[in-house]
Parts: sequence; structure tokens; C-alpha cells
Amino acid sequence: MMLLFFVLLFPAASLIPLPAGTPVKMLLNEPLNTGLVSEGQIVMCKSYGGVMVQGTTVITHGAPGHARVVEVRTARKKKITSISVEAIDITACDGQVVALNGTLAEIVVNEEANGIGHLLAANVAGSMDISLSKGGN
Repeated sequence: MMLLFFVLLFPAASLIPLPAGTPVKMLLNEPLNTGLVSEGQIVMCKSYGGVMVQGTTVITHGAPGHARVVEVRTARKKKITSISVEAIDITACDGQVVALNGTLAEIVVNEEANGIGHLLAANVAGSMDISLSKGGN
């Protein structure tokens, strides 16, 4: 009887494998201000659409993540800056940080556009198990 109570109160976690190469979409969630951004700077992102594996959500829509500024190029005459950014990680639903191989995205930043909402594409860098409690998701 006590074992049944314990199992009901603390259900066992199940592990869902998140394979390397799984695609992840992210949105830039932080402005890239032309005079303030620098190469190597880390900027905030969030997942777009989430990621499902075996019919289970392993990365939720809006999960926090990060991207790195790779290159900053400025055309002085037009006051336009081109900033290359790549996604580097995202947080899975169990709190683990998932390393990503990001595709380089070039973002044009000027007085009208600051990069927020720009779509970034990436893939999971290495396979890992995501822990989910039974009955969840």
C-alpha cells in the first residue's frame, strides 16, 4: 500500500531521446542596437514552434535560448549595419541546456529595424535524453 502511494505521489520519469540533427527554430528576442553590438556578444532568443520527438514536446514554444554575434559590418553612408548571428543553445522542457549548431543568419539593422523577431535556424548538436515525468506533456 505504501509503495502504491509513493508511485502515485512521485511518478517515475521517462526519458525521450533528442537526436543530434533535430531542427530547432528560434526568434531573436533582443534588439541589436547598431552602435552597441559587438562580435562575440551573446543575445537572447526564444524557440519558435517548439520541438516534438515521438509525439512528445521536448522543447516548448518560447523556451529561452542564446545566439552569438559572429560579425558586424557597417555601411557608414547608409547608416545600415549587417550583423551575422548564429544560435548556440536552447533550454529543453526539463531545464537542460541543449547545444545547437546554428546556421549563420545575416540581419540588416537600421533606424527602422532592430532584428527582434528575426528567425534563426539550428540543429541539435549532440544526442541527449530529455527527462519527462509520466503523464506530462
